[in-house]
Amino acid sequence: MIRIENITKKYNSLIAVDRFSAEIPQGSTTVLIGQSGCGKSTIIRILTGLTKADSGDSYINDLKINDQNIGRIRKELGYVIQSGGLFPHLSVQENILMMAKYFKWTKNKISSRLDELINLTNFPPEGLNKYPSQISGGQQQRVSLMRALMLNPKILLLDEPLGALDPLIRYDLQEDLKAIFAKLKKTVLIVTHDLSEAAFFADQIILMQDGRIVQSGTAGELFKNPKNDFVKKFINAQRVNYNSENIS
Repeated sequence: MIRIENITKKYNSLIAVDRFSAEIPQGSTTVLIGQSGCGKSTIIRILTGLTKADSGDSYINDLKINDQNIGRIRKELGYVIQSGGLFPHLSVQENILMMAKYFKWTKNKISSRLDELINLTNFPPEGLNKYPSQISGGQQQRVSLMRALMLNPKILLLDEPLGALDPLIRYDLQEDLKAIFAKLKKTVLIVTHDLSEAAFFADQIILMQDGRIVQSGTAGELFKNPKNDFVKKFINAQRVNYNSENIS
Protein backbone atom coordinates (compact mmCIF):
# COMPACT_ATOMS: atom_id res chain seq x y z
CA MET A 1 0.00 0.00 0.00
CA ILE A 2 1.04 3.59 -0.62
CA ARG A 3 0.18 6.28 1.92
CA ILE A 4 0.88 9.97 1.36
CA GLU A 5 0.31 12.42 4.19
CA ASN A 6 0.16 16.18 3.65
CA ILE A 7 3.04 16.38 1.16
CA THR A 8 4.19 19.80 -0.03
CA LYS A 9 6.95 20.48 -2.56
CA LYS A 10 8.11 23.91 -3.76
CA TYR A 11 10.60 24.95 -6.42
CA ASN A 12 11.57 28.48 -5.39
CA SER A 13 8.22 30.34 -5.44
CA LEU A 14 6.43 27.65 -7.45
CA ILE A 15 4.29 25.24 -5.42
CA ALA A 16 4.41 21.93 -7.32
CA VAL A 17 2.55 19.86 -4.70
CA ASP A 18 0.38 21.49 -2.06
CA ARG A 19 -0.65 19.53 1.07
CA PHE A 20 -1.37 16.36 -0.91
CA SER A 21 -2.75 13.32 0.95
CA ALA A 22 -3.90 10.02 -0.54
CA GLU A 23 -3.96 6.26 -0.08
CA ILE A 24 -3.43 3.74 -2.87
CA PRO A 25 -4.82 0.42 -1.59
CA GLN A 26 -2.88 -2.80 -2.02
CA GLY A 27 -3.62 -4.60 -5.27
CA SER A 28 -5.53 -1.68 -6.80
CA THR A 29 -4.83 0.59 -9.78
CA THR A 30 -4.93 4.33 -9.11
CA VAL A 31 -4.46 7.02 -11.74
CA LEU A 32 -3.16 10.54 -11.08
CA ILE A 33 -4.53 12.86 -13.73
CA GLY A 34 -4.53 16.58 -14.45
CA GLN A 35 -3.08 19.29 -16.64
CA SER A 36 0.63 19.55 -17.36
CA GLY A 37 2.42 21.04 -14.37
CA CYS A 38 -0.21 20.08 -11.81
CA GLY A 39 2.24 18.00 -9.74
CA LYS A 40 1.47 14.45 -10.92
CA SER A 41 5.02 13.46 -11.83
CA THR A 42 6.42 15.19 -8.74
CA ILE A 43 4.35 12.82 -6.60
CA ILE A 44 5.88 9.83 -8.41
CA ARG A 45 9.40 11.21 -7.98
CA ILE A 46 8.81 11.74 -4.26
CA LEU A 47 7.67 8.12 -3.90
CA THR A 48 10.83 6.87 -5.63
CA GLY A 49 13.07 9.07 -3.50
CA LEU A 50 14.32 11.01 -6.53
CA THR A 51 12.75 14.19 -5.13
CA LYS A 52 12.41 15.11 -1.46
CA ALA A 53 9.24 16.71 -0.17
CA ASP A 54 9.61 19.94 1.79
CA SER A 55 7.05 18.74 4.33
CA GLY A 56 4.77 15.79 4.96
CA ASP A 57 5.48 12.06 4.92
CA SER A 58 5.03 9.17 2.50
CA TYR A 59 5.00 5.45 3.21
CA ILE A 60 5.44 2.31 1.12
CA ASN A 61 3.91 -0.70 2.87
CA ASP A 62 4.19 1.21 6.19
CA LEU A 63 7.88 1.94 5.63
CA LYS A 64 8.54 5.69 5.75
CA ILE A 65 10.31 7.12 2.73
CA ASN A 66 13.56 8.67 3.97
CA ASP A 67 17.30 8.40 3.40
CA GLN A 68 17.60 5.45 5.75
CA ASN A 69 14.84 3.37 4.15
CA ILE A 70 15.01 4.32 0.48
CA GLY A 71 17.29 1.43 -0.51
CA ARG A 72 14.84 -1.13 0.89
CA ILE A 73 11.87 0.73 -0.55
CA ARG A 74 13.26 0.84 -4.09
CA LYS A 75 13.43 -2.96 -4.14
CA GLU A 76 9.64 -2.92 -3.72
CA LEU A 77 9.11 -0.47 -6.60
CA GLY A 78 9.02 -0.97 -10.35
CA TYR A 79 9.30 2.40 -12.11
CA VAL A 80 8.50 3.15 -15.77
CA ILE A 81 9.43 6.73 -16.63
CA GLN A 82 8.19 8.91 -19.47
CA SER A 83 9.29 7.65 -22.89
CA GLY A 84 10.62 4.46 -21.31
CA GLY A 85 14.06 5.69 -20.29
CA LEU A 86 15.98 2.85 -21.93
CA PHE A 87 19.75 3.16 -22.18
CA PRO A 88 20.49 3.47 -25.92
CA HIS A 89 24.00 1.99 -25.70
CA LEU A 90 22.73 -1.23 -24.09
CA SER A 91 20.88 -4.03 -25.83
CA VAL A 92 17.26 -4.76 -24.97
CA GLN A 93 18.34 -7.73 -22.85
CA GLU A 94 21.02 -5.71 -21.06
CA ASN A 95 18.42 -3.04 -20.22
CA ILE A 96 16.03 -5.62 -18.78
CA LEU A 97 18.64 -7.44 -16.70
CA MET A 98 20.38 -4.43 -15.15
CA MET A 99 19.00 -4.77 -11.63
CA ALA A 100 19.15 -8.57 -11.55
CA LYS A 101 22.85 -8.41 -12.39
CA TYR A 102 23.39 -5.62 -9.87
CA PHE A 103 22.00 -7.89 -7.16
CA LYS A 104 24.08 -10.80 -8.51
CA TRP A 105 21.26 -13.16 -9.42
CA THR A 106 22.36 -16.55 -10.73
CA LYS A 107 22.23 -17.22 -14.46
CA ASN A 108 19.46 -19.77 -14.00
CA LYS A 109 17.34 -17.37 -11.96
CA ILE A 110 17.86 -14.59 -14.51
CA SER A 111 17.01 -16.86 -17.43
CA SER A 112 13.85 -18.14 -15.76
CA ARG A 113 12.63 -14.64 -14.86
CA LEU A 114 13.40 -13.32 -18.34
CA ASP A 115 11.33 -16.10 -19.94
CA GLU A 116 8.42 -15.25 -17.60
CA LEU A 117 8.55 -11.57 -18.55
CA ILE A 118 8.77 -12.25 -22.29
CA ASN A 119 5.65 -14.40 -22.07
CA LEU A 120 3.88 -11.89 -19.85
CA THR A 121 4.49 -8.90 -22.13
CA ASN A 122 4.27 -10.69 -25.50
CA PHE A 123 7.71 -9.42 -26.46
CA PRO A 124 9.38 -11.23 -29.40
CA PRO A 125 12.50 -13.07 -28.12
CA GLU A 126 14.40 -12.24 -31.30
CA GLY A 127 14.34 -8.59 -30.22
CA LEU A 128 16.44 -9.16 -27.10
CA ASN A 129 19.76 -8.62 -28.88
CA LYS A 130 18.63 -5.45 -30.62
CA TYR A 131 19.18 -1.92 -29.36
CA PRO A 132 16.27 0.31 -28.28
CA SER A 133 16.53 2.39 -31.46
CA GLN A 134 15.99 -0.78 -33.52
CA ILE A 135 12.59 -1.66 -32.04
CA SER A 136 9.22 0.08 -32.20
CA GLY A 137 7.89 2.52 -29.62
CA GLY A 138 5.40 -0.07 -28.37
CA GLN A 139 8.15 -2.66 -27.98
CA GLN A 140 10.31 -0.13 -26.13
CA GLN A 141 7.51 0.32 -23.59
CA ARG A 142 7.24 -3.45 -23.16
CA VAL A 143 10.98 -3.54 -22.48
CA SER A 144 10.64 -0.73 -19.93
CA LEU A 145 7.88 -2.69 -18.23
CA MET A 146 9.98 -5.86 -18.16
CA ARG A 147 12.87 -3.94 -16.63
CA ALA A 148 10.51 -2.51 -13.97
CA LEU A 149 9.13 -5.98 -13.20
CA MET A 150 12.45 -7.84 -13.21
CA LEU A 151 12.82 -7.98 -9.41
CA ASN A 152 9.12 -8.79 -8.99
CA PRO A 153 8.30 -5.61 -7.03
CA LYS A 154 5.08 -5.24 -5.08
CA ILE A 155 4.33 -1.78 -6.49
CA LEU A 156 4.42 -0.40 -10.04
CA LEU A 157 4.79 3.32 -10.75
CA LEU A 158 4.21 4.41 -14.35
CA ASP A 159 4.71 8.03 -15.42
CA GLU A 160 2.92 8.76 -18.72
CA PRO A 161 3.91 5.29 -20.03
CA LEU A 162 1.93 5.52 -23.27
CA GLY A 163 1.99 9.24 -24.01
CA ALA A 164 4.37 9.14 -27.00
CA LEU A 165 2.72 6.26 -28.87
CA ASP A 166 0.45 6.47 -31.89
CA PRO A 167 -3.23 5.60 -31.26
CA LEU A 168 -3.25 2.02 -32.59
CA ILE A 169 -0.10 0.96 -30.75
CA ARG A 170 -1.37 2.75 -27.65
CA TYR A 171 -4.68 0.88 -27.84
CA ASP A 172 -2.98 -2.52 -28.07
CA LEU A 173 -0.61 -1.74 -25.22
CA GLN A 174 -3.45 -0.46 -23.03
CA GLU A 175 -5.24 -3.78 -23.47
CA ASP A 176 -2.09 -5.74 -22.66
CA LEU A 177 -1.23 -3.60 -19.64
CA LYS A 178 -4.68 -3.97 -18.14
CA ALA A 179 -4.47 -7.75 -18.54
CA ILE A 180 -1.00 -7.73 -16.94
CA PHE A 181 -2.22 -5.67 -13.98
CA ALA A 182 -5.13 -8.05 -13.46
CA LYS A 183 -2.86 -11.09 -13.62
CA LEU A 184 -0.13 -9.78 -11.31
CA LYS A 185 -2.46 -8.12 -8.77
CA LYS A 186 0.18 -5.56 -7.87
CA THR A 187 -0.42 -2.09 -6.48
CA VAL A 188 -0.25 0.25 -9.48
CA LEU A 189 -0.01 4.05 -9.66
CA ILE A 190 -0.19 5.60 -13.13
CA VAL A 191 0.29 9.22 -14.19
CA THR A 192 -1.53 10.38 -17.31
CA HIS A 193 -3.24 13.45 -18.73
CA ASP A 194 -5.68 11.31 -20.78
CA LEU A 195 -9.05 10.89 -19.06
CA SER A 196 -10.25 8.02 -21.24
CA GLU A 197 -7.04 6.15 -20.42
CA ALA A 198 -7.55 6.87 -16.72
CA ALA A 199 -11.11 5.55 -16.90
CA PHE A 200 -9.90 2.41 -18.68
CA PHE A 201 -7.27 1.52 -16.07
CA ALA A 202 -8.35 2.94 -12.76
CA ASP A 203 -10.09 1.58 -9.73
CA GLN A 204 -9.59 5.10 -8.38
CA ILE A 205 -8.90 8.39 -10.19
CA ILE A 206 -7.26 11.36 -8.44
CA LEU A 207 -7.75 14.61 -10.39
CA MET A 208 -5.21 17.32 -9.56
CA GLN A 209 -5.04 21.06 -10.12
CA ASP A 210 -2.14 23.30 -9.04
CA GLY A 211 -0.65 20.63 -6.80
CA ARG A 212 -3.89 19.81 -4.97
CA ILE A 213 -6.53 17.12 -5.24
CA VAL A 214 -9.68 18.52 -6.79
CA GLN A 215 -11.71 15.31 -6.76
CA SER A 216 -11.10 11.60 -6.34
CA GLY A 217 -13.21 8.51 -6.89
CA THR A 218 -14.20 6.15 -9.67
CA ALA A 219 -14.50 7.41 -13.23
CA GLY A 220 -18.28 7.15 -12.98
CA GLU A 221 -18.31 9.32 -9.85
CA LEU A 222 -16.27 12.03 -11.56
CA PHE A 223 -18.46 11.99 -14.67
CA LYS A 224 -21.81 11.83 -12.90
CA ASN A 225 -21.05 14.11 -9.96
CA PRO A 226 -18.28 16.57 -10.86
CA LYS A 227 -17.34 18.56 -7.77
CA ASN A 228 -16.84 21.94 -9.41
CA ASP A 229 -16.50 23.81 -12.70
CA PHE A 230 -12.87 22.75 -13.17
CA VAL A 231 -13.81 19.08 -13.08
CA LYS A 232 -16.66 19.68 -15.57
CA LYS A 233 -14.35 21.61 -17.90
CA PHE A 234 -11.59 18.99 -17.65
CA ILE A 235 -14.05 16.22 -18.57
CA ASN A 236 -15.72 18.16 -21.38
CA ALA A 237 -12.37 19.24 -22.86
CA GLN A 238 -11.42 15.62 -23.51
CA ARG A 239 -14.68 14.58 -25.20
CA VAL A 240 -14.87 11.35 -23.19
CA ASN A 241 -17.80 9.04 -23.90
CA TYR A 242 -19.63 8.98 -20.56
CA ASN A 243 -21.45 5.78 -21.52
CA SER A 244 -18.29 3.79 -22.23
CA GLU A 245 -18.34 0.22 -20.93
CA ASN A 246 -15.05 1.01 -19.18
CA ILE A 247 -16.68 3.61 -16.94
CA SER A 248 -18.56 2.58 -13.82
